[in-house]
Amino acid sequence: MSLTHAPGIDTLSCGLTLLSEQNDAQRSASVCWLVPGGFADDPLPGGDGWASMNSEFMLRGANGMDSRDFSDALDRLGARRSLVADAYFMRVSLTVMAENLFPALDLMVQMIRKPDFPVDSMEAVRSLCQQELSGLEDDPSHLCMIKLDEIRLPRPFDRHGMGTEESLAAATRDQLASHQQRLARPSGSIMAAAGAVNH
Repeated sequence: MSLTHAPGIDTLSCGLTLLSEQNDAQRSASVCWLVPGGFADDPLPGGDGWASMNSEFMLRGANGMDSRDFSDALDRLGARRSLVADAYFMRVSLTVMAENLFPALDLMVQMIRKPDFPVDSMEAVRSLCQQELSGLEDDPSHLCMIKLDEIRLPRPFDRHGMGTEESLAAATRDQLASHQQRLARPSGSIMAAAGAVNH
């Protein structure tokens, strides 16, 4: 008898597509959640880099918890997590012991649906993104691939997601929060889970 069950797939009434693969040999579960709002959705002109800024902002507290409290709550669950802005989606990754999956997922949902966007974090977020952008000059191979994408891909996919000096400098906290709230929705989201999960 196989330890791996047949994959499950459903589209929930809210519009989210859920995929899972159960493996009885595992005690942990890994989740990859693709949420609308990648850098292809950054508004033009002037919004280049907003998805990257939001991916920094959203790890800084949610639903009334500040950055430290939110991080501590995930750490207590032993949750390894990341949030990255891709072309089409915000990619949320989570790995946790099976018994902590639902509490950890609840926190990740709060991060996506109810991020606090603390005003006092705005300049730190901006600075991190500006540093990442300026670091391109020290990575010729990455810079070369970006230039090739600008030539070969149509808009809005010809962008690299890190923005421009001008767009990063001009972005405001309220613009970023409004942009995130408009895009982050169940419809169009895809959540995949594997390991000690039951569809």
